[in-house]
Amino acid sequence: MSTQSIVTAILLLGAVACGGSEGNDTPLTQPTPVPRPTTGAPVPASDIAGDYRVTFAASALCSLPTETMKRTYDANVRAWVDYGEVAVDVSGGAFLHEWAVGFGGTRDGDTVSFTIVGLQDDPYRYGLAEVIDGPKWLTYDGTAVAHISANNITTGTLDGLIKLRDAMSGATLAECRATDHKIEFVR
Repeated sequence: MSTQSIVTAILLLGAVACGGSEGNDTPLTQPTPVPRPTTGAPVPASDIAGDYRVTFAASALCSLPTETMKRTYDANVRAWVDYGEVAVDVSGGAFLHEWAVGFGGTRDGDTVSFTIVGLQDDPYRYGLAEVIDGPKWLTYDGTAVAHISANNITTGTLDGLIKLRDAMSGATLAECRATDHKIEFVR
């Protein structure tokens, strides 16, 4: 048998084995496509979201100027079911960076934990630095834990530092570090 005949026989056998013979009406099958995972938009959590007044009250042990012991701002809370994340946009004062004022956090059951940073290295990230009496900055830095009750964020504590700084020199004019500063959200 010649080489050409052997190659032809192998090709014919391969065609028959793959359903290539005449009269075979079996359709060729295609691989089953794997469905692509769908990523939808984050689902907002409607229970705690909305407008609040947020008040920061310094610990009773602090010796800060009277006007800095208690400050109240407007706040808009955004929350997402899928991620457990919460964002608080703060307004109602004169702030160092008007375009990124606030703080973020995470929700776990009936508590919300916030990380609050006064002065950010990146001016486009959330920060909470209020301009007080012209050339002074009031900053909050720390971790706040607030409670959720009846679909509202309520009260909690801020473990951290409240500091009043001179805007021109950056010098600290007054500060208080405590574990029992208060944070309160009211609708």
